[in-house]
Amino acid sequence: MPLLRYRDLDSWERLVREDIEITEQNADTSPLQIGFLNMMPDRALRATERQFYRLLAAGSEDFVVQVHPFSIKGLPRSPDTLEYVSKAYVSFDEITKIELDGLVLTGANPGNFEITAEKFWPYFEEVVHWANFYVPTILCSCLASHAILKIFHGIERIRCQPDKRWGVFSHRLTQIKHPLMADMPEQYEEPRSHVFEMTAEQMEPHGVQVLASSSDADFGIAVSEDGGRWVFLQGHPEYDSVSLLKEYKREINRFRLGERSNYPDYPLNYLPDSAKQSLEKYRAEFLLALEQRLNLPELPESEILPLIDNKWRAHAELLYRNWLHMVINEREKHISDAVEVESC
Repeated sequence: MPLLRYRDLDSWERLVREDIEITEQNADTSPLQIGFLNMMPDRALRATERQFYRLLAAGSEDFVVQVHPFSIKGLPRSPDTLEYVSKAYVSFDEITKIELDGLVLTGANPGNFEITAEKFWPYFEEVVHWANFYVPTILCSCLASHAILKIFHGIERIRCQPDKRWGVFSHRLTQIKHPLMADMPEQYEEPRSHVFEMTAEQMEPHGVQVLASSSDADFGIAVSEDGGRWVFLQGHPEYDSVSLLKEYKREINRFRLGERSNYPDYPLNYLPDSAKQSLEKYRAEFLLALEQRLNLPELPESEILPLIDNKWRAHAELLYRNWLHMVINEREKHISDAVEVESC
């Protein structure tokens, strides 16, 4: 079933071109109400909209989903992006007036070693405490997962060693009977991209249940001790095929600017040998041009992208389908409880 068109997002046209079903307001529908806090930086803001909206559409099956995008203060924004957010997103005050069935919290670029030192922290914390009281289930991505586990359990994230953890990692289910894991293959692939991480060993003393884990990258999916009010993802199932290639390009640019000391390695388990051959040629041309102060070559994205196999899309769609079923079950339970109270 479709997404309900809501707010003037730039992403709508792109989603329509991708044959994602979009519907206008219909008085006969009772859509699921899903909040969407987008904390990603300017360059990724619209791509992140599309990524999460695609998965919500793919997982919605036979019901309509209305997504309420919002942002918070404390996130670095250019004037143009602030103008777009003010036009296309609602405020947090408006969100608090909506009876949400579920909420999605994206990650954000870490700017500090201590997560509570981020400028957005007090505004994010306000959202978290409100959601914990008013929203039946909340799905958290990457940094948002770390932040929630810090707020409620005091768990400190640790820096990945020896460097950023990025690539496509194999995961294995550890609790196959949880509803979030319904119909999931026992083993699946999923992208990771994070400088900080948390481990199952840190979380388990607090009753947090790990549902899927990677031997190379620790927990992938976990839920709060009540079984599902909070869903913690440490990976990025929403990523497009090109997402890690874009990050690789940014790391190359950081090397050019002197923000990192070495030319970046490839994201793990992401690129086939044919793509690496093209990128090795590019690397040689880039380093030579940099040394001789010539115009730098463009990364051959259009040549590389068709070679990348998206091994995680089916898993991502299943995950969001299962989460939306959890959302529906909570809504039906709420309606049933309300009817019982009214009849007493």
